[in-house]
Amino acid sequence: MSVGYVKLYRALAESDLWLAEPFTKGQAWADLILNANFRDRTAYISGQQVPIKRGQLAWSEVTLSKRWGWSRGKVRRFLKLLKNDEKITQQTVQHTSLITICNYEKFQTDGTADGTAGRTPNGTPNGTQEKKGKKGKNNYTDDFEAAWTEYPKREGNNPKGSAFKAWNARLNNGHSVEDLIEGVRRYARFCRAKGQIGGQYVKQAATFFGPDEHFLADWQVAKPAVIQDPLNAPSYDQTQWDELDKIMKECI
Repeated sequence: MSVGYVKLYRALAESDLWLAEPFTKGQAWADLILNANFRDRTAYISGQQVPIKRGQLAWSEVTLSKRWGWSRGKVRRFLKLLKNDEKITQQTVQHTSLITICNYEKFQTDGTADGTAGRTPNGTPNGTQEKKGKKGKNNYTDDFEAAWTEYPKREGNNPKGSAFKAWNARLNNGHSVEDLIEGVRRYARFCRAKGQIGGQYVKQAATFFGPDEHFLADWQVAKPAVIQDPLNAPSYDQTQWDELDKIMKECI
């Protein structure tokens, strides 16, 4: 097999084809790499701050089991296999599993100083991304293009330029690219679950990345309320009915 690199958008990991069937072991390994953080960040897990570094992801065995279509036992055995092969390390933090991809840079390096195309080693001031991958006059960044690819399609207008301005404004406010992209992924899953993809109720991306910070919302689908089936309602014996009838007569 020839040696080299193939660039893949992280959006692949959320595509319908990728998630359509139970994962193979190779796909599960690739899934870990695709979903590992590409920069340091802090996550809130069970109300506590958990630092997650580049090349790490905080996913529990339950999350991996649901995502991969495996039993928890199979997930545990697979992670043990990866640890024995020195592909990952694993530790438990705040009721979840912090997985570190060993030699993560090997999967990302393409000759630049920090292993990402066109990125400065320490970032630019105020968290602003260096503009790269020019697309006409807007100079959209690769990170924004990846998020735009994952953003749910909507009916009507969705100005890309306005979305990019809002995106950069949030970066300048101190939010990370990971905050924005993870928000897009949660919102895309929400819209998919609600059947809103391609409809009028999908927010414009400029609003989603706007000052109201919709990208920070949980975007969890509410569980439907349980309605009691009259046929399965609790039954009362005759004695209870007699007592109720007696009480009603006394009230008259």
